[in-house]
Amino acid sequence: MKKAVLGCVVWFCCLQIGIAQDTKQTFTSELGKFSITHQSEIRESTKENENSTVYRVAFRHQDMMFVVSSTHQKNKANDIDVLLKTSLKTFAEATKASLLSQKNMTLSGAKGISASLKMEENGLLSAYRVYSKDLYLYQLMVFAKAENFKPAEAKTFFDSFAILK
Repeated sequence: MKKAVLGCVVWFCCLQIGIAQDTKQTFTSELGKFSITHQSEIRESTKENENSTVYRVAFRHQDMMFVVSSTHQKNKANDIDVLLKTSLKTFAEATKASLLSQKNMTLSGAKGISASLKMEENGLLSAYRVYSKDLYLYQLMVFAKAENFKPAEAKTFFDSFAILK
């Protein structure tokens, strides 16, 4: 009897943990001017320098890492297209990644670029999006080992991102 009760308690706890891990929550950054849906604990950081303030959040889910970085720039960029292309190029260089695909897009009136990249050194795939609106540059990144990368999870993450007014 004790084993049966103990088994039920263990099963119930595992079920609760499984449910808790799949519970979606919305995180809103008033300072970063964005919201995102996430399924696990969010880690936040803020870095400020003389030209900008960066608000960053990250979380892990199902062997994947999800990151949003919102940079509030003190001065508006002269050429948004150059800013977006430079952001993608800098990301690819910093991660030593090769570009697999790229396309232009918009979100809530913000110009953007969507790209897929592969990091040969460590076998990671990355989905990357960058948007610019007013004084903000938004970068969204998803990382995972190639065998663990789930395009549907990345799409859900990107689709949950919203730029606040």
